[in-house]
Order: sequence, then C-alpha cells, then structure tokens
Amino acid sequence: TLAEASTAAIALGITSSDEYQQKRHLDPQLPSSPHQFYKEEWQDFSSFLLPKLYKSLSDVKQAVKVLNIRDSSDYRNKQKLYPALPSHPERKFKNDWVDWYDLCDIPKPYTYDEAVALIKREKLTSKRQYIDHIVQSGDRRLPRTPDQVYEDEWVNWFVYLGRREPYRIKNIRQPYTR
Repeated sequence: TLAEASTAAIALGITSSDEYQQKRHLDPQLPSSPHQFYKEEWQDFSSFLLPKLYKSLSDVKQAVKVLNIRDSSDYRNKQKLYPALPSHPERKFKNDWVDWYDLCDIPKPYTYDEAVALIKREKLTSKRQYIDHIVQSGDRRLPRTPDQVYEDEWVNWFVYLGRREPYRIKNIRQPYTR
C-alpha cells in the first residue's frame, strides 16, 4: 500500500524524489515510480515522505529536510501549511531538544572570539571584504549580520574587524563617558 511504501521510504531517511530514486533499491518493495504505482491515492512526494505522526524529534527533523526548512522563522511559516508539525518542538521534545541549529541542520556560528581571530588571520579590513570572504569561502559559520548574531559582544564594525576607531564622540565608551 501507499502507507507501507511511505513508512519504508521514511525509515530509509529519504527526503526528496531524487534521493528516493537513489535509495529505493535498498527496499525491494518500493516501486520505481510511486506516483504511477499508487496513482489513485498519490498526492505528492512531500506528503509521501512526511511522517504522519510526530512521535520523536527525529520525525520532526525528517519533515524539516523534506520541506527544506531553513530556520525557525521558516519552520513557523511551514507549520501553518502542515499543521501536523508540532507548533513548539522545543516543548514537545524538551528532553531531546538541542536548539534550532540542530533541528534545521544549520552550522553553528563561530563564537565572537573565533570570528575575530579568523578575520585577523584572513586580514579582512572592511565590511565588503568580510562579506566577499563569506561568499567566496562558502563558510556558513561566519554570520552576514554579526551585529545581530553577536549582539551581546557587538561594539561596531571597526572593533569587529580589528581596526582603529575614528575619533568621534559616538565611539567613546565606558569608562570615559559620564
């Protein structure tokens, strides 16, 4: 049945139609073209590969991959379209929950100190060089918006890039302010 094939595909960790074609041979019961084999019941590949019930965090992770969810904001938007997704996976699976980075398989950003050390090592001296470095290197751990990611440590771009700050009133900080 379609339900059995769906369960088998999910058990193999399949998250897309391309991956289905690559891995379907691992279960001889899976048809090569499920959309034709089950044409009476077939909806779409997303429905076929999504868990019907979310009993564990790994079920939610499966859905995140199938639906190509990129972050917590994207999750909230897709959860409205797929109400079976838990609205608060961090509460429902609190014992297994790590964070949104883990759920969405996003590389965690460097710590502020690690980022500053990398900037120094790469000799990046401007915001433009910094952004270009992110694009060219493909380093997903360097944030494009460090002022938001490191909001607790953030002072300004000059400090972040290890550059001398210009002498301006707005750049004077404690203990030199009243």
